[in-house]
Amino acid sequence: MSSLHEPQVGQALEPEVSATAATADLLNNQRNTRPFSASDECGGDLLAVLVHFGRNLGALVTKQVLTKLDTLNSNTVAGEQLNTYVVASTEGTAQRLQIERLQNELDIRLAAIKTCGLEIVALRREARQKDEQLQKLKEQAEFAQRREQQQLAELLASTNGNGIAFPARPEHQAASQRFTLLATKYKELDHECQTVKQQLADAQRSLDSCADLETRHDKLQEAHLVQSALVQRLQRDKQHATTLKVRMTCKAVRMQEKVIRQFEQTVAQQSTETPERPSIRQHAPETDTPDIDGGDSETREALLRVRVQVLEQQLQTNAREAAAEMSALRLRILELEMAESRRTGK
Repeated sequence: MSSLHEPQVGQALEPEVSATAATADLLNNQRNTRPFSASDECGGDLLAVLVHFGRNLGALVTKQVLTKLDTLNSNTVAGEQLNTYVVASTEGTAQRLQIERLQNELDIRLAAIKTCGLEIVALRREARQKDEQLQKLKEQAEFAQRREQQQLAELLASTNGNGIAFPARPEHQAASQRFTLLATKYKELDHECQTVKQQLADAQRSLDSCADLETRHDKLQEAHLVQSALVQRLQRDKQHATTLKVRMTCKAVRMQEKVIRQFEQTVAQQSTETPERPSIRQHAPETDTPDIDGGDSETREALLRVRVQVLEQQLQTNAREAAAEMSALRLRILELEMAESRRTGK
């Protein structure tokens, strides 16, 4: 009976052993990267107590347990629950990876939004400077126009009443010089007007680019809101999965404790019902004892591994919750920075 049940228990616990090894590697990495704390020392003491308890309990099991090993059928149910726990753990890991990927994408989008906001602020400042330059150029054009009209009035006043100039007279020669000066100034003003038109076109293109950037900023803001809603929903799903995982873990631990209590009751009953068995055990073959102790010791070690894995999973759950809180706070800080930059830009 022992040879039939031991492979089934080993096969049921193989995924948990591998998961325990991976979790132990992760915890070792975390211990190497973070400072030592009181909780680590408590966890080490608890593991030492559990190992000592498992060794003492394995030493108490004797050859009489062979007749009562039918109770190991409950281990099959425990194995199925452990498999369910492994599936839930795998799903939780997949959701955690998806949330981390979305968090990375969200950080990239937030950086792009921040850069776009800074560009919009710079373009608004540049547009303001362009408007000031346009206002100055308009004032200069109005001043030149008034000066031109004044010079034209002075030129007309220097001619006779009929408006006919006489080149032979000295005053008419002065009028001709004024006309030449006026034509030269007209060419200069025309050149300045073309320059102002070019600057106006450049300013218009800058305004169009600013409007385009504002549109892109609005779209990125909407995408950011959608992304934030998706991340919050996934975080709620993750919390639900974590709660389900904790419940399954507690259920598996209770089942393991039930199996251990059944073993202890079986040993106690055999020790009280058959006091004459020690003499019979002396005449029994000595080759059977190592197999019994070895098989039961493996079962105890597997149960202890499961308990250790439960403690490690609790530590990982606490670490993930802390990371989720830090991510939420980082997201809130970025939102406040964006709101402050928008108020500053306006």
